[in-house]
Order: sequence, then structure tokens, then C-alpha cells
Amino acid sequence: MESEKKDESFSEKDKETDGDELNGQQTTNKDEEKANETTTEKPKKEKMRNIIAFYSFGALIYTVYSIIIAGAQDILAGTFIPTAAVLVTNVGPYFLVTMMAPYFIHHVPYSIRIVFIYLTFTAGLFTIVYAKEVYMKLVGICLTSLGAGTGEVSFFTLTAFYEQVTVSAYSAGTGTGFILGPLYYTGLTTWFCITPNRAMLIMAGSPLLYVICYVIMDKKHINESIEGDPVGDDEDSNSDAHLSWKEKFNTAYDILHLVVAIFVAYVCEYVTIQAVITTMAFPNAPFPPRVHYRYYIFIFLAGEFVARSYLALVSSLMPSLVPKLIVRRLWILSLILVVHFMFFLAAAWYRFIHDVWIVFTFIFTAGLAAGAAFANAFVIVSDSTAPSYKEFAMGFATIGMGAGTFLAGAIGLLLEPYLRVHCLGISDVPDYCFTRPFVGWNATAGKSC
Repeated sequence: MESEKKDESFSEKDKETDGDELNGQQTTNKDEEKANETTTEKPKKEKMRNIIAFYSFGALIYTVYSIIIAGAQDILAGTFIPTAAVLVTNVGPYFLVTMMAPYFIHHVPYSIRIVFIYLTFTAGLFTIVYAKEVYMKLVGICLTSLGAGTGEVSFFTLTAFYEQVTVSAYSAGTGTGFILGPLYYTGLTTWFCITPNRAMLIMAGSPLLYVICYVIMDKKHINESIEGDPVGDDEDSNSDAHLSWKEKFNTAYDILHLVVAIFVAYVCEYVTIQAVITTMAFPNAPFPPRVHYRYYIFIFLAGEFVARSYLALVSSLMPSLVPKLIVRRLWILSLILVVHFMFFLAAAWYRFIHDVWIVFTFIFTAGLAAGAAFANAFVIVSDSTAPSYKEFAMGFATIGMGAGTFLAGAIGLLLEPYLRVHCLGISDVPDYCFTRPFVGWNATAGKSC
């Protein structure tokens, strides 16, 4: 009997001890949860090398892209092929990649994507330089477009694994590329009399910088996912490898209004610069008609540079001001670009502008609106999307850019010849109805100097 009582007393003590341990574990778990919550609430600083890498990625893609846009008239020199042909080949593969890649590209490791981007850019630039026929140069542009589309989707989705400042850094890089490309091309071919061929050849070595920037950055995406498959059971993993089709559809639907706004902005932007202002030159300008286009593109992309970079600049100086400076009603910026397009279309048809500086002014403000639409759209997508859907959302948002630019190119193929023929019928100076040289590819620079 005494032994039974002792056993009962020991069992009661054991229960009390177990209960104390369980309570201790519960409180410890709660403390850990609270600690985790507080740590997630604190904003993290991104390493400077990662910020520089994303900035460089954006700058590299858009430097080559904008050089091709700036050199469109030289590439097509001696032909009446519409300027938009360069835009279509420069955007067509890009558009296809941005349409399809968000649904499968997470299965491809980022290291393989970087090598692919390097190879396509390099092959495309060498083809543009050494091809004799215009159609082969357009094939080279297609190759660079394929690399640009892969890079755009890859780098935007890659920001999902890093702090939000990388989105602004990439956007600022694209703005830098937009101004650096035409500055480089216009400076060499117009001010320093370098042939377009040699200017393109110098750029052919730049894609190697993609590989270098990727090597120096932290590989956070490798820590969180291996070839697109999440490591562990973390529900907040940034990888979209295990998103269902329903989840992808819902995510796409949630940001569709932003994609539509980007689409409208890009249609108006590229129809304006690739089909409308290409038919506007002025006899009283201090340079010949073939130089007009280079300055138009340079000034327009300068506006894009300013607008794409302002959020990154403010976030580095006064981060608290960034939320107040984000334009969340993106349709306002799209509407501004629609108004610019209608203005330039009327000016090209009725020829009521008689001073090139008026075109310079309005083309700069159009560039500001276009750059702001780009920069704000992707910051809004990043802000409004849950971490587990962010990688897919950032990739899907690029569809508006590719689709809008491609449609603008298709419209330009018809619109530019129509405006040019109309101008020839009403103008006393027909040489000023087109901003293209009608001499060979390599003779262009020498004739302009």
C-alpha cells in the first residue's frame, strides 16, 4: 500500500513537471514568434554590391537596347524600310519571352540565364556589325532582343529574393542605360565622326559585364531555392515554383490594371518616337535632317533617365519620402503619353511646328512621363504583392512593356510611310519629310560631320 501511494505521488509530481515543461515550451515558442515578428518588421539594409549589381544589369540591357533604337536610321540607311522595322525586331523576341517566361523560367537556374544573355547579346552585336545585308542586321537585332527579354524577366524576378531597394536600383540602371546609349552613339557618330559600324563593335564587349556582376553579388536565390525548388517548408519563400495555375491567374488578375496602364504608355511612347517624329525635320535647324532623329532619341531618353532614377535617388537620400513620391494612379501617366502622341501626330500631319526646339521640349516631357510610368509600376507591384507571389508578379508585369512596344512597332510599319507620303505631297522641302540618311551604313558618320 505504501509503495502504491509512493508511486501515485511520483506520478503526480511527474505530471506537474511535464506540465511545467510544456508551459515553458509554449512561452518559449511565443517569445520566439514575437522575436521573429519584430525582426521581420525591421527594415533590412541591402548590401551595396547587390545594389550595384542590379543597377548594372538594368544599365547594360538598356544601353544596348537604346543604342539600337538610336542607330535605327543608320541601320536602315539607303532604304525606305519603315523605322518601326527596327523596333519590331528589337522587341518581337523580347515580347515572346516576357509572354511565356513567367510560367516556366523559374525552372532554369539563374547562372544558365546569365550565360544565355551574354551569348545572345554578343552574337547579336557582332551580326549587326559584320552583316552586309539589312535583313541580316535585323536578325542580329532579334538576337539582342532575345537576350534583353530574358534579362528583363530574370532580373525583375530576381529582385524578389532581395530588399525592395533593388527594384529601384534596377529601374535607375535602366534609366542610365537609356541616356548612356544614345549619348554614346550620338557622340561617337555625330560629334567625333566615328562610323556606326565601329561604334557598335566597341559595344560588343560589354555583355561580359553581365557575368562579372552576377559573380560578385550575393546568391540569396540559391540559398532559398535550388533550380526553382524551395528549400524547406517556408511558406513565405519567394520562389513561385509551387504556385498553382489558379494562384498565378489570381495574381495576374490583381495587377492587370497596372499591366494595361504600362501597355498603353508603351504603345504611345514608341509610336511617337519610331513612326511620328521620324517624319519631322526643320530647314532652320542647325543640323541636317538625318541628325534630327539622333537628337530626338537622345533628348527623349534623357527624360526617361531622369524619371526612372528619381525613386532610387530619393531612397538613398531620404527613404521616408519614397512612399509620398510614388505615383499610384498610373493611368495619369499613361494619359499624359496619349496626349503627347496626339500632339505629335497632329504636328506631323498639319506641319504647324516650325522650330525644332519645340519638338525637343515636348519630347523631353514625354520621356519624363514614360520613365515615371516604368519606375512607379514595378515599385507598386513589389509593394502590393505577397512575398510568395512576388517573383511571378514581377515577371508578369513585363508583359505590358513587351506587348505595348510590339504593337507600337506594328502600327509604325503602316503609320510612318503614310505620314511621309502625306508630307511629300504638301511640303516645299521634301528632304525634310524623313530623318534618314540615304547613303551606306558606314558612310553615314562621315557625311554628317
